[in-house]
Amino acid sequence: MTPFVARERTSWPAKALLLTGFFGLVLAVAGTRELGDGSVLGLTFGGVALAAITVGTALQKRIGVAVARSILWQYIGSVLIFGAIVTVTGWSATPNISFLISATWMILVVSVGANVLLLYMLSRHPASKVGVVFYFVPIVTLIGEHYIYGTSHSAEAVIGAAIVVLSSLIFAKLDVLLPHQSTRMADKS
Repeated sequence: MTPFVARERTSWPAKALLLTGFFGLVLAVAGTRELGDGSVLGLTFGGVALAAITVGTALQKRIGVAVARSILWQYIGSVLIFGAIVTVTGWSATPNISFLISATWMILVVSVGANVLLLYMLSRHPASKVGVVFYFVPIVTLIGEHYIYGTSHSAEAVIGAAIVVLSSLIFAKLDVLLPHQSTRMADKS
């Protein structure tokens, strides 16, 4: 969805592959057994989160701010917003070794590390090439669920995951597979 939001010029085969990957993503998520247990509010928040990530990726690409400065301002904004929320709603935690390990992992790897990687990739590649990486989050979750918890998945989820992987790999190599398409798109820019 990122090239549509970012208004990037992409060829029709690239757009078709991105839409195919998105279809695979929907199929993979719909094939999970917990979807029927989800509330409308939960699914709505998931849709809002997807839209926010897509728009945020596109906007971040256009802003062109240095990585370190961008991350600094994002974290200042987050501290102010979540600080206000915690002040109003309250917060409690039991500091123990599990909490410290989990918090360190979430802060350093999932938050800071992922942001640095995202901004670095955006500084080197079009938003559409970077945005397709987000398609893999549910797929990695399905794989992790299977190997860590022994969760079995429906054929629908596995087929959806395969569609995501294949369409994303072909999308990543499209310039090599169809060089005339990427040249034609570059000439129109």
